[in-house]
Amino acid sequence: MSLMRILSLVSVATASLPVVPASRPHIIRRHDVADSVYLQAATQLRGLVHIDLSTKPTVGDGEGTLVAPQWVLTAAHVAAEVKTGHQVTLGDTRRIVDRVCMHPEAAGDPPSDLALLHLSAPVTGGAV
Repeated sequence: MSLMRILSLVSVATASLPVVPASRPHIIRRHDVADSVYLQAATQLRGLVHIDLSTKPTVGDGEGTLVAPQWVLTAAHVAAEVKTGHQVTLGDTRRIVDRVCMHPEAAGDPPSDLALLHLSAPVTGGAV
């Protein structure tokens, strides 16, 4: 599936969502819930992708959703911390990120807090 097709689908799917004022924090993961809870959920939800950002001491980890065999949908504020070569985890499977694609309006007002991570190898086994 092409990048433009995925971005089109995401744009259509999110077009009817209410706009959250930039002054309100975006809640993706709760700071008061242990990482182990999210890691356990990842083992049960095959399409849930764990994005380990532990190398950045002031940044919490992130999550994403596998939307195609080589594409992960995540928040732009998470993707901003991911660089080419970063590893992500899907259950027991690790994959390398070879491209980070921010939503064109990620820096807009209000921002579109969406991004795609492209994986160097497809995920197989029906996780999508």
